[in-house]
Amino acid sequence: MSTAGLKKPAGGAGLNEKVNNSSYNKNLSQLYCRVNALCQRWDMTREDFARAASVYALIFRDSAPRHIQLLYTGKPSLYSEHGKQLALAFFLVYMEASERLAALNDPADLDARECWGIAIDLAGGTP
Repeated sequence: MSTAGLKKPAGGAGLNEKVNNSSYNKNLSQLYCRVNALCQRWDMTREDFARAASVYALIFRDSAPRHIQLLYTGKPSLYSEHGKQLALAFFLVYMEASERLAALNDPADLDARECWGIAIDLAGGTP
């Protein structure tokens, strides 16, 4: 049997298989499912949610690790795609933690550093 018959088409090369099977993509799909659910619950558009996430990332960037802080300099509309994904993850984590504390009537303040850590794990850190 010749190897010519075993070649994959250009779109199905081995690199794409690694990317498609990574936990990074699974985390992002979970992130976007949770974002969509929260948008429906709050009656917000995805654009409004993304804008709010970018503003929260900017407000709490001092609590983020130094390499993440660099993603949030300048106008929020100019953030990189990865920066926007990480902002979505942070906003989602922060809001869910805030809602849980409110439901428990816990007066403790949220630790934004911990929220950033969870968001970085969820969105995959820096590229």
